[in-house]
This record gives sequence, C-alpha cells and structure tokens, in this order.
Amino acid sequence: MIINDAFGFLRGEVLLRVLDKKGTCLHRYEDKNAITYMAPLVIKDLLVQATSANMTVASSNDHPSFEGWGINQNAQADFEPTNNAIRYLQIGTGGTTPAVRQQQTLVTPVASVIIPTILYPTASSIRCIAQVDVNTANVADPINEVGLLTKGTAPFSDEPTVSPAGSKLFARQVHPPVTKTEQVVLEYSWTVYFT
Repeated sequence: MIINDAFGFLRGEVLLRVLDKKGTCLHRYEDKNAITYMAPLVIKDLLVQATSANMTVASSNDHPSFEGWGINQNAQADFEPTNNAIRYLQIGTGGTTPAVRQQQTLVTPVASVIIPTILYPTASSIRCIAQVDVNTANVADPINEVGLLTKGTAPFSDEPTVSPAGSKLFARQVHPPVTKTEQVVLEYSWTVYFT
C-alpha cells in the first residue's frame, strides 16, 4: 500500500529486523510510516512550554477539535516538556487496518517498550531504536503494527504499561505479520525526518 507519509515538514521510515537469539537477521522489512495528526500537537506543546506560573500560553488548555484531522474533541494540551518526548515503542496485532493519520492509538496494542537509543543520523533527522526482547509480547496473534509514543503523564518506567497514561501516538505503521516467540527479538529502527 502506498502511504503519503509526509506531513508538512515531517516524514518517517520504519525498519523492522526479526533476529534470532544469536542476533542473526531472519527477516527484514522497511517502509514509510504515517505521521499522525497528534504529531503537530506534540510539537506545538513542546514549542510553547509554560515555564512559569506567571506565564499565560493559551486561553484554554485544550487544542481545538478539528474533524478534518479526525480529532473530534478537544485534545488536552500538555506543556510539561518530558511528557511530550518520544519515549516508547508500542506494538500490536491490529495491522489489518491501514496506517492513517487520524489514528490516535494502535488498533490492538499488546506491549510497549522503552526506546533506549536515539541517534541523530543527519542534521535533519532523528532515529529511535528499540527491541522487543525474547520475553515480551509472545502472544497468539502475529505482531503487525507499531507506533511511536510520547512519555505521557505517567511516571517514566523501564517497564511501561501497554498504553502509558497520557501518551500520544506520534506515528504508526503496519508491517507483514511476525509470529513473536521466545526464540526471536523484534528490532525497530524508526527515522523521523524534518524536511
């Protein structure tokens, strides 16, 4: 399926490598992703952080609804910078639904993992790398969707819940189904370009 992944000044790509316990690559898949309509809200909140009790940022603490973007209710603004940082990779089994910008959650999330590695491969990109280890997300249905999540309002955790409170889906992609067992590691390398 062709996705127009560019959203204004943002576009992204996801690389999935299925590794055995020795680190040998068994399967590789790479494709563009859908930057969601939540992404500009995250960036807006990062740009206008309320750093003082005397500072007025907006007349309300909500982003206005915009049905054209699939945001049918006001989205809560969050001016705490760490809450808007990309921190988690979430995987799921609902990948039969195509990746579209209006999505605010994965279709069927099953696990979230911390993103331990963030690189700057170029002056205009970031790369988030995370692994779903042999002990995580060994579920009956194949893994076939993935998303980048912000930290949200929940305390930061090395072992996050499936859907951390207040987190926002920054980007989503579907990929060919992978049966996740204790014999394989899923390694996702997600690059976001600022163009």
